[in-house]
Amino acid sequence: MAVTYTAEGTVATAPSGNVTPSLPSGWAAGDVHICNVVSLDNVTSTMPSGWNALDPGTNNSTSMRTTSWYRLAQTGDTNPTVTHTAGSYIAAVITGYRGADQTTPVEVIGSVYVTTPASTIVTTYGITILTDQSMMVMLCGQEAKVTDAAWSHSMTERYDDPYINNYPTLASADVLRSTGATGNATCTASASTLSNGLLIAIKPLLTLSPTHFFALPDRKRYAFSSRVSAFQFPRRRSVDFAAGRVSAFQFPSRRKEFKIE
Repeated sequence: MAVTYTAEGTVATAPSGNVTPSLPSGWAAGDVHICNVVSLDNVTSTMPSGWNALDPGTNNSTSMRTTSWYRLAQTGDTNPTVTHTAGSYIAAVITGYRGADQTTPVEVIGSVYVTTPASTIVTTYGITILTDQSMMVMLCGQEAKVTDAAWSHSMTERYDDPYINNYPTLASADVLRSTGATGNATCTASASTLSNGLLIAIKPLLTLSPTHFFALPDRKRYAFSSRVSAFQFPRRRSVDFAAGRVSAFQFPSRRKEFKIE
């Protein structure tokens, strides 16, 4: 199953203190929600239990700080509060992705690239994609009121917010990628600005059709009605295993036969 972008929630802003960004419209349990936060200070921001840090908090001089988290959405989730005690202007937004692995939804987290002095080029360090067709997501926080364009790697921009006087800018883009090193990613801002950038990779959920039959030389058939991670039939042996996820099949002998119905 391919990872797909679903929607952006409403960006939340405040001249100081806490903010509560909304969950994306149409969200469902199992979606991956990513919350991106930037503030014009060095004040620590936190989120409720169950939100996992991507960028636990990175200062860029004394002028700005970025923080980001992800959460595997659960039934009953409500709009979360980002706790930011006092401080200066802050903005936060949540986006959603569907079709992610339900055990390790975010498989790769890069390091935050801090751009200082101010520049029109927003940069992230590269990452290495481990699973084919992972969704590479670039998260940015910028001190100035800017718009962004010319995203590298043929990425699709998902937001460029809030574009309000006095507030910092949040921006993000994504693209499906094959395995391997990505190299640094960039975008171009409309004016020079301090910025922090981060790349992550969302791992896709690997699935097969609902029922799978495997015919072996002993004429026995094995039916599986759920996902498995990997398995192997050694010569003249049968293997039993519990449900998991499928990523690969290996049969040592050419006489063995593989069939999906």
